[in-house]
Amino acid sequence: MNISIAELQPFSVFNANGWFLTMGRFLTENVILNHLILILFFGLIFTGFYLTYKKNIRVFSFLLTLLVVALYTTTRGIRFTEFTSALFIILISVGFGYLFEYLSKREAFLKSVGIGMFVMLFIIAFAVSQPLAQNLGPDNSPNWNAAWSFIKENTPELSLIGTWWDPGHMIAGTAERRNMADGAHCSPSSCMYSINDRITDAGKIMATTDEAESVKLINKYKGNSPKVYWIASSDLIGKFQWIQYFGTGCDARVSPQCPLYYQIGLTDIAQVTGDVTSMQYNNVFVLVKEGSPPIPFIVQNRNAMFFKEVIYYTKGGLMLHSFTQETVNNISDSLKPLEDQMGIVFNTQINDLTVWLPPTQSYVVLIPPHLRESVFTKMFMLEGSGLENFRQVFRNEDVKIYEVIF
Repeated sequence: MNISIAELQPFSVFNANGWFLTMGRFLTENVILNHLILILFFGLIFTGFYLTYKKNIRVFSFLLTLLVVALYTTTRGIRFTEFTSALFIILISVGFGYLFEYLSKREAFLKSVGIGMFVMLFIIAFAVSQPLAQNLGPDNSPNWNAAWSFIKENTPELSLIGTWWDPGHMIAGTAERRNMADGAHCSPSSCMYSINDRITDAGKIMATTDEAESVKLINKYKGNSPKVYWIASSDLIGKFQWIQYFGTGCDARVSPQCPLYYQIGLTDIAQVTGDVTSMQYNNVFVLVKEGSPPIPFIVQNRNAMFFKEVIYYTKGGLMLHSFTQETVNNISDSLKPLEDQMGIVFNTQINDLTVWLPPTQSYVVLIPPHLRESVFTKMFMLEGSGLENFRQVFRNEDVKIYEVIF
């Protein structure tokens, strides 16, 4: 399991990207500006050490200790840069304080330069931290909070709640229910199954296409729990590399035979004709017309290729639409008038991926063929369709909870 934990992933400061992370992710869309900020930070750290050494050796010793602790902690894994960046920012701030003190005693122009630098860094810091704060995960999300409340108020007290290990402590502490796995390690004498056993089984439960196997593995952990529930959540789309790896042994990092879900955020919306809207997700487009199935296609070198299937929502609920060669031929002909407007060329090739378009249409997920029939796909993208032993009891945009029927 340890290979999947971000805290334990190797990290190096012997490159620019490493220092960007270590110094607080002060990153803009301009590469040159990013490197100038990095050089400025190095200069401020050097200034802080140089001047404190000359003025106050005790403060210098304290700063040196912070530097040693920060550098050592980064060697423990990439996740720890989230903590060590605070130490480096302290070192940077000392140098900035000396710089501002120097500029404030000079003419108005230099004083304005110092104020401008402070405002620029503040704006960049806010722009970086604000979206990060909104995506902290289950412990700071209305959708997850609603799920915890549902579990706490609508399930028997000794129920077992299963999912991937990340929300395990939230299940125990906030929802006040038993969990299948929470990432904690324990000795064989105190745990019937090790954390590696639990993670392997959790991966199999979601990655397998055999529902019977999933139910059998869940029953293994049931014990005396009166009911068992399983959570399929949106964050697992991006984490499926590890679910698939532990569950099936298929390693997407090294094998092209193990493709993953590909999630793409909405980048643009345009009105193509009076009743057709184009939703753009980088190089994936979805043409939406009320009363008709969405038409997704991918553009590569101006050539547009259609997908095999689209899963989408209407007021009537979940809908599935397959694109046969005959329908693609007809669609390609009917969309010819849009080619000049969109700057693309439609062809009749069919990509074997399935496109899932959530109700919000804020992103799409491309589903590879070998994951189309997985239990997770059926739970999260298909709302339980095709499953006989999982009954959906709660759903929102991010969390879907199923009662397991044995």
